[in-house]
Amino acid sequence: MAQRSPSPPSPPPRWGPPPSTPELMNVENAGADLSPYNTPNMRPPPQSSVNDPNAPGPSRFSSRKSDGSVDEPENRLEDVKTYFTNAGLRFRKAVATGNHGGTLLFDRYEKKRKSDDGSTTPPVLEKSLVVKYALDTRDDASTNNDDDLSNEMFWLEKFVYAQHIIQLAPESRKLWYDEQEGGGVDKLLKRPVIVMEYMEHGTLSQVKHRFRAAGLRIPDRMVWHFALCLVRACIAMAYGKQFESATETTPEYLPSLPTEDTPRQPPGTLSQMSMKGLNVLVGDLFPDDIEHNLVPLLKLIDFGRGIQHDPNHEVWGEKIALFYNLGGVGEILSDLLHPIRQSQNGYIEWVCAANEVFDRNRRVRTTAEREVLMDEAIDPALCDMIAYFLSIRPRYMPDLYEAMALCAHGCDNIRASNNPINSDEAIRDLVQRLIFDADFNAPTFAFDFEDRVDDWTVEEQEGGGEQQGEAQQGQEQQDESMKGNENQGGESQGDGNQDESTMMESMQI
Repeated sequence: MAQRSPSPPSPPPRWGPPPSTPELMNVENAGADLSPYNTPNMRPPPQSSVNDPNAPGPSRFSSRKSDGSVDEPENRLEDVKTYFTNAGLRFRKAVATGNHGGTLLFDRYEKKRKSDDGSTTPPVLEKSLVVKYALDTRDDASTNNDDDLSNEMFWLEKFVYAQHIIQLAPESRKLWYDEQEGGGVDKLLKRPVIVMEYMEHGTLSQVKHRFRAAGLRIPDRMVWHFALCLVRACIAMAYGKQFESATETTPEYLPSLPTEDTPRQPPGTLSQMSMKGLNVLVGDLFPDDIEHNLVPLLKLIDFGRGIQHDPNHEVWGEKIALFYNLGGVGEILSDLLHPIRQSQNGYIEWVCAANEVFDRNRRVRTTAEREVLMDEAIDPALCDMIAYFLSIRPRYMPDLYEAMALCAHGCDNIRASNNPINSDEAIRDLVQRLIFDADFNAPTFAFDFEDRVDDWTVEEQEGGGEQQGEAQQGQEQQDESMKGNENQGGESQGDGNQDESTMMESMQI
């Protein structure tokens, strides 16, 4: 079992006695304050926004024709494709289609220009855009697809310039159909359509599968940085007003801590309600950004079912959003670290060691999977953070200040560990091979329109012991291959970080 060096020394075992091995507790015995619905692994269904009177209401759009029939998916795709092609974009491919909608990829080229000698210059790609549209709602559907897209547009407009939220393209506002203004911009587009930036490296779920196909684990250092990005996205949802006056892309920062002269700024209670790897896109590296100069930036997408919860929840209060948002981060991290897991319908008790954020050991009831928490190959501090994020009691759920501090210290500590697997050189190689140079046999963009039942169920187990054994063998080969470069990797890491401030020092938390 992985050992720690917490303060104070001689911590209790990671699993509290009795028993000496993890035991799945019965949900009925866990107490009334487990979760908003007394079932830790069950999140409540989507509900109407309660705090924002401007949020779109139900049945804003009709997806039926005048004769009561519905458009076939192929017809809807062709309508959208034709409209944007006529608008001057070049269609590249249909990226994703499902029961609820689809996404199309278009390219915008600069107009041809004549040079001084009279020859015509070839068109130059200006940018690529993703167009998301809704399909007609089925009679048995619980929500209206057009309403979902309208809701997504509403929330994304609040996150303009947020670094870790997918960004609307300027074209989106021009094409937005508003009933109150009496019509759309074209007969083909009298229903919601969203135009967004294109991120070519795919989803976090695809990254996970690429590592698995190569027989490798995702290094803990990469996972720590991924966690930092996802917590930043949670900060955007909680403190979105900081972007109302923004004029350029900026990281999501927490408000200053309250003082005698500065009152506390309560967090908002927006939840995206579909936190999973398929709804996280992978971006590029930024050499001058300490958070993204080695591991790519991540962005959260798909706010179609985003809602604001009542901050006066009888148990969780204003932490109700953290139950969903940080809980979603915990699920994503678990899936990256240990993709082959068994579903469990209850909680376990986990002893989290003292660290830089929490000054004593804490026994936490959590829905984190035992396979993840007991995996000795994973950084114990990362396991503890996942246990906190999936806590079933509000008092053990970190606030966003604590979550940011946990991620910052985790990034700093893993960088200083001198483990060759987490060296700068090893991470750069993996990012280049398995993210930037990856061969996309599957769709680059995944909106997962077909999964509308319960995004919080554990992903269906893929493969069995044989695949797990292959992955373990691949990890051993990776460890062996890095031993020869241990000194070089350590020196490279040290040289690369001599003038670099720590993550904690660079963050305004």
